[in-house]
Amino acid sequence: MSSKFAKCASLTLAGFALCSMAGAQNVLFQDTFNSYTVDPLNPAPPTAIADGGKWSQVITGGSPGTPVSIVFDTDNAFGRGTGNQILKIENAVNFGLVADKLFSAQVITFSFDLIMDPVTDAQGHTQFINSNQLFAGNGDVANANRAHLVSPRINTPDQETGRFHGISASSDDYLTVGQLHRIDVVVNMSASEISYNGVTLASGGVDSWVDGNLIHAGDVFARQAPVPGDIQSLRMGSFSNNVFSGRFDGVTIFEGGSVLAPIPEPGTYAAIFGGVLLALVLIRRRFQK
Repeated sequence: MSSKFAKCASLTLAGFALCSMAGAQNVLFQDTFNSYTVDPLNPAPPTAIADGGKWSQVITGGSPGTPVSIVFDTDNAFGRGTGNQILKIENAVNFGLVADKLFSAQVITFSFDLIMDPVTDAQGHTQFINSNQLFAGNGDVANANRAHLVSPRINTPDQETGRFHGISASSDDYLTVGQLHRIDVVVNMSASEISYNGVTLASGGVDSWVDGNLIHAGDVFARQAPVPGDIQSLRMGSFSNNVFSGRFDGVTIFEGGSVLAPIPEPGTYAAIFGGVLLALVLIRRRFQK
């Protein structure tokens, strides 16, 4: 291998690695659900842990069966292997995971991967989830500090299309049942506007992204949380007495505003790697001439 080819190859691979790591952010809170012990025969909800970046409270809800559990991603739906663990919500009514005052920042990006599943037992309830609520002000998990951020709704009765709702009342068909989606919500509770990803977000504003697309821009932080103020608490869960089924992975709160590229589908990884190999072959042929 010539020194020039070796140099180009190393630069190509380095560039690929840098692209993969681009936009690294400071993690304030995270749960990838891989730290829990899983018994496939007896799935259980995530453990309530007051420290270590896990949940301070787990509400399993009033649904029959096991509505909230940590399971293996046996069909590799999230593209991280069949040994990857995920949070599974099944026909859950009024479940919730609460991270109470486990982080603090005025500008955050809340991200997670989501697959919405059809509800098989509606139990007489509407199929709806108010899956993300952040709490500013004094950080207490209370209405006065609350913002409803991401509220997917499964259209009834066909259950074929998901509808994404931001804080605003408008909605569009951005989510599809059974499809992997990346959700990012950027919240600015600082005294000044911020710029990120080529957009500007005013003080007290909220931007909602699905699969790298900005679908709700500059919504207002709900309720009465004062600006500026620290965002300190998170609640993921179903809204009131509605029912929801779905799978989550990579629940993360980053400091600052930045929306990374959406998670590739499992087959995309092979295509990316194949493209890198093709580039290396073409470089090699060029230097052999």
